[in-house]
Amino acid sequence: MKRSRTVALTLIASAVLVAGGCSTEEATTREMYASKDKCAEDWGEKECEENESRSGYYGPHYFYRSGTTYYVPRGTDEPVPVKQNQGFSRVSQGTRSSNSLTSVSSVRTVRGGFGSSAQAHGGGS
Repeated sequence: MKRSRTVALTLIASAVLVAGGCSTEEATTREMYASKDKCAEDWGEKECEENESRSGYYGPHYFYRSGTTYYVPRGTDEPVPVKQNQGFSRVSQGTRSSNSLTSVSSVRTVRGGFGSSAQAHGGGS
C-alpha cells in the first residue's frame, strides 16, 4: 500500500508541475524604438507596444539563457526562442539593436518553457 501511495503522490505532484509550470522572475531587457516600423523590423508588428508616456515603441521582453535568446510574446508569460528569420536574431548578446534608440532593463515573471531544465521527473521505489 505504501508504495502505490508514494507513486500516486509523485505522479500528482509531477502533473501539477507540468500543468502549472514554474514561474520565476527573470532579468529581461526591452528595446525602445522611435517608430513602429523600426520595431517591426526586429520583432514583427504584433510584438511592438506603444509607449504612451514617451513617444516611441517597445519591443518584447527578452533575455539570454545557455547561448539562446528568448523573448516573451505579448499577452503571454511563456518565453520562446527568437527565430532565425526575426531581425533581432542578428543582435549579439550584450549589444542592442541598431534599429533601437536604447535598451531598458527590467524584471519579468516568466513561466517554464526551457526544455529539459523545466521538466518534472517522478519515480518511486
